[in-house]
Amino acid sequence: MIDFSLYNDFELLILMQEEKSTCDLAFTEIYQRSATKLNHYCYYLTRDSDLGKNLFQRVWIAFYEYAKNGKEINNILTFLIISAKNTFLNDIKSKEREKKKYEEYSQYSKSISINSEEDDFKQELILKAVYQLDEKHREPFIFKYFQDMKNEEIAKICEESVDCIRKRIYRATKLVKEYVFKHEKKFLGDL
Repeated sequence: MIDFSLYNDFELLILMQEEKSTCDLAFTEIYQRSATKLNHYCYYLTRDSDLGKNLFQRVWIAFYEYAKNGKEINNILTFLIISAKNTFLNDIKSKEREKKKYEEYSQYSKSISINSEEDDFKQELILKAVYQLDEKHREPFIFKYFQDMKNEEIAKICEESVDCIRKRIYRATKLVKEYVFKHEKKFLGDL
C-alpha cells in the first residue's frame, strides 16, 4: 500500500484527479493535514459550533470538487481558508438580502387594502409565490406589477433586453399563478 503521507500537497492534488480509490486516499491525507486549522478558522468566523461544522463541511465538499476537476490550487490551506471566508461572507450577504426582501414584501402586503379574509388569503399566497421566485424573475415581476413600470424601464434597470424582460415577466406570472392555484386548491380541499 502506498504511504500518502510521503507526498507533498502538489503531488496529492495531482493524485486527486486519478481513479476514485486513489483520489479518496489523497483527499484523506490532505484532510488530515489541514482539517484542524480549517475547523478552528470556521469556528472563529461563525462563533457557533454547529454553523462552524456546517461551513467546514461545505468548504471541504467544494475543495474536493474543485481539486477532482483538476483546477489549479497553489496552496491548499490558503485555498481552504479563503473558501471558508468567502462562503461565510456570501451566506451573510444572502441572509441580509432575503431579510430585506421579506421586509419589503411584508411592508407591501400591509399597504394593500384588504376587503375580506379570502382577499387576505389570496394576497398572502401571491406574496409567498413572488418570494419563491428566483432573483432574475422576481425583480422584473415586482417592477412590473408592484411598481407599475414599463418593460423598457425594467430592461434598463436590469441591464437586459426588453424581450428578455418580457419573457421573464411572462414566466414569473405563470409560476405565480401556478403556485396560487395549487395552494388555493389545497386550502379549499382542507375545508
